[in-house]
Amino acid sequence: MTDLNRLRHETSVEGLIRNHDIVPLTEVFELLAVNKYLITERFHKILWDQSQILIRIANAKDPKTVAALQAEYIKLLESFYEVMNDVFGIDKITWETR
Repeated sequence: MTDLNRLRHETSVEGLIRNHDIVPLTEVFELLAVNKYLITERFHKILWDQSQILIRIANAKDPKTVAALQAEYIKLLESFYEVMNDVFGIDKITWETR
């Protein structure tokens, strides 16, 4: 998402897009396919949905469409954090100092 934002603001991002493909996203698809059952359906769905939004953002021409898609992406990111807390109890981790 960060690199797509850079590209939208006309900053050169070397190796991001090749032959109309988002190169890092190809690896994400491969990792999602290989690890589907390790990461559980909840994580897989969120990450898959985010990847699909990134494709739509890359192809969007209208700034309003991009903004709406970015908001959708952020909601999925928040869902990811919620699932992380549900599964791993991250919000319950405390640090003690001596």
